[in-house]
Amino acid sequence: IHRGLLYIRMKAWALDFFLGFIVISVSSQIFADSFQKHGVQESAGGFLAIAGMFVYWVLIPFRWQGRTFGKFVFGLRLLDRSSKALRVGQLIKRCLLYFMTILDTMTWLAVDVDESGALLHDGKCNTIVVSSRHKS
Repeated sequence: IHRGLLYIRMKAWALDFFLGFIVISVSSQIFADSFQKHGVQESAGGFLAIAGMFVYWVLIPFRWQGRTFGKFVFGLRLLDRSSKALRVGQLIKRCLLYFMTILDTMTWLAVDVDESGALLHDGKCNTIVVSSRHKS
């Protein structure tokens, strides 16, 4: 994988992670009183976290042509390798496998990529992240 693209992906991920954290935190605070009244604060907080992840890393790229806000800002796009439209199931699998990539990175202190430059979760889901900016 081109080091520049990996570096840009890391910046896009950091922005997405930050925005996701903010959205989940704010929504948890908004609904905190309601959760306490019904005695479901812990389980509701977990539900909001999972729902937030689903919306941000599955529905947004599905509806926004392979982009999250971070990918958009840094000129990246997620594509299916066989030029098909991204599928919700494919994005759910990618989201779940993303945790394997994080564990792989923390365990081996390296990023595992295949010959095409795809990270572990992209390789298993037949997706690839590319730069969507044209070089002049």
